Amino acid sequence: METLVAFDLKKVRGNHARIAELYRRADPDLAIICANDPALYEKMSQACN
Repeated sequence: METLVAFDLKKVRGNHARIAELYRRADPDLAIICANDPALYEKMSQACN
């Protein structure tokens, strides 16, 4: 779906590559979440405060 609605597919792919690199680093102080999941977003927002 994202590739169908993306304005700049090259930027989308670049963002995916950056997120993948952050994931591979396995930094324990970094949580990668989907902000489209309201329950997970709220849980992580509260954990950061």
